[in-house]
Amino acid sequence: MADWVVIALLLLILWFWYSSLRAKEIANLGAKMRCDIQGVLFLDQSVALQRIRQRRGGDGRLLLQREYRFEFSATGDERSQGTITVLGGKVTAFSIDRPHSEPES
Repeated sequence: MADWVVIALLLLILWFWYSSLRAKEIANLGAKMRCDIQGVLFLDQSVALQRIRQRRGGDGRLLLQREYRFEFSATGDERSQGTITVLGGKVTAFSIDRPHSEPES
């Protein structure tokens, strides 16, 4: 019986690891695309996990919601913070701090 518990635990860990990698890929792609749309530079080409918690999806199922932070620049001279949230396998929120100075036209 204990063997099944160990196998189940290992499968749970494997699922969590794979789910985390997939969510980070989705967040990276989403942050890059949205930064391009906003006309700002997505710095370091990477997001960092800030928070993870359980939330219910639109169908009522419990899912993992992961919030990532990233840095971007409007001018290339400064760094500003942004966040992107992934629930299940979908981006559900995106926000960027508006830079203090806009690039000159």
